[in-house]
Amino acid sequence: MKNNKVVKDLFLICTIVFALPSIIYIISGKSIFLLDTDYNYLLNIENNKILATIIFTTLFSIISILYLLILKNCNNIFDNIKRIFKFILIISLIFAIMLPYTSTDIYYYMSTGWSQKEYGVNPYYTSVKELTKNNIELVKNDKLLLKIPAIWSDTTIVYGPLWPAICNILTGLSFGNLNISLMIFKLFNILIHMLCCFFIWKITKRKILVVLYGLNPLILFEGLSNVHNDILVVLFIIVSIYFLKNRKQIIPAIIFLALATTVKYYAILFVPFITIYYLKKLNLKERILYCCRLASIFLIVIVLIYSMYIRDVEVFKGLITQQSKFSKSIFLILYLFMNEELAIIFSKIALAIFLTVYLIKILKYLLSKEKDITFMKIMKTQYGIMLSFIFLVITNFQTWYIMWMFPFILWQTSNRIKNILFLTISSEISISIFMILGQHYSIGAYYLIIIIFISIIFQMIYSNKQIIRYNKSIK
Repeated sequence: MKNNKVVKDLFLICTIVFALPSIIYIISGKSIFLLDTDYNYLLNIENNKILATIIFTTLFSIISILYLLILKNCNNIFDNIKRIFKFILIISLIFAIMLPYTSTDIYYYMSTGWSQKEYGVNPYYTSVKELTKNNIELVKNDKLLLKIPAIWSDTTIVYGPLWPAICNILTGLSFGNLNISLMIFKLFNILIHMLCCFFIWKITKRKILVVLYGLNPLILFEGLSNVHNDILVVLFIIVSIYFLKNRKQIIPAIIFLALATTVKYYAILFVPFITIYYLKKLNLKERILYCCRLASIFLIVIVLIYSMYIRDVEVFKGLITQQSKFSKSIFLILYLFMNEELAIIFSKIALAIFLTVYLIKILKYLLSKEKDITFMKIMKTQYGIMLSFIFLVITNFQTWYIMWMFPFILWQTSNRIKNILFLTISSEISISIFMILGQHYSIGAYYLIIIIFISIIFQMIYSNKQIIRYNKSIK
């Protein structure tokens, strides 16, 4: 028992050490506006990338191993769910203290939000670069607006309309202060993270599954340190599952999936499956008619939220903007070692195959008998769809996209869960290649190779070991 408690304490200590560079930076009174967020992890070792990378990789690896040990001994470490929530909150606060080191997306969120609040622009039609270019004198001292990284400054919003609306509100609460704005976004994500843990508990009543999500290093680092908005989509999907499974209510589930879709579009992939599951007792004709009604509700929510910004079809540009880039995906290898045209052709073929298989799956469930449409089967199917979408369809893969899998892994076998956990760890450790060589798109090919290599090592180490025991009572 004492050894198990030591694991938890070591996890806490390593997390604090992991956050020390940020704590030192904040205490020193340095401005966040001057913070170099481009893979410069240890701010006090600016001229030694190798050492900084070694420290980052070592600390993240130790935290990840301790996380796996906590999962394995969860029931011995935590007496009750209250202790779990308390520990997750403490760890979350520490990760939130960490400044965004390996991603600049949060400054994109804040700048586009502030451009709406202070300057009244529509972020779907006016980029921050265009705003600053046309109002040089007006914005020359606006740090919150000027902090946007160059890679994002000329890009209009690439997310669904609910997200810029939220950014508008959150940046408005900061009154234009960059430091306060960052703190508000981090507090917002902490709240989202804790709500995810709460609903996972409400759905499953299993402590280990709350820990599985709540203490996962990728979720903590990307969701709270780098402040990605994907964590909000995860919450909406989990809440939709809660209404479907625990409350037996399909309309709230559809509404929350519509909200998720108006943040990031991939959430729509889950809609047909939960709809068919809910309607499984009806005959085919009734299923189709009811699906049409639910589709109407889904579309009404989408249209209402889009109405805040829409002028013309340009508002949907974000649907293809990210897919037109090649970054950290299998298509990047084709792009680098063959040619761009071939990469584009293969990406379109992959998308066509994916959509074909996806539609066949929907049709199969739609025509299935009631007994063949179990929730477990639905979630296993969705797991495969999301995994294929992330790694075989998306041309602009990013590390934090892996958190999209978490709403669906709660119903998977222990081996599938183990594979995703290894993926979360290996993908973050693989960031080290960017820290050493710089953030250039071509390095993404090596990034993928390192992910595969590290995942294989973890598989070899844990080949005959269970990290989490699969409980068939979760159906």
